[in-house]
Amino acid sequence: MRRAIHAFKYGGRTELASPLAELMVSAWNEEPFPVDCIMPVPLHSTRLRERGYDQAALLARELAAQIKLPVLSQGLERTRITEAQTSLSAPDRRKNVAGAFTASGPWVKGRSVLLVDDVCTTGSTLDACTEVLRRVGAANVFAFTLARTNWDPVTGAVGDAGFGQSDRIPQTIF
Repeated sequence: MRRAIHAFKYGGRTELASPLAELMVSAWNEEPFPVDCIMPVPLHSTRLRERGYDQAALLARELAAQIKLPVLSQGLERTRITEAQTSLSAPDRRKNVAGAFTASGPWVKGRSVLLVDDVCTTGSTLDACTEVLRRVGAANVFAFTLARTNWDPVTGAVGDAGFGQSDRIPQTIF
């Protein structure tokens, strides 16, 4: 699973979006969230140009098609490029994404949003997105990721033993 996610995210293997999203659909069907719409965690425009695609947006579109929810592609933006987080500790990840996102417009006001990303490690990116979405009026924000890595909140150590599961973040409502 780890190799598939890395190939999808970094190797240009966009055709993996559909089978990877199927894992999310399976988890969704077991216990769906009460949401109105789906919103992918956005890439910064510079990283989008470099990579050529947004893996979270591809997963969100595939998931939305299966569970029949609209995808909101406007209203959440990564306004500051951030350092790649793969080698950062949990505290450094929080600092890295602090202030990196903005939300605007009426798209989420009063709505329950399903925030979709590929991998959750510490939840820092999802927390940062949730904060700005709530600030512009989202009623609830639920986080849903393809995989979750293992990390120790005490030491900040990050491992990848959690790959292979379509997983919900334990604190689903932020």
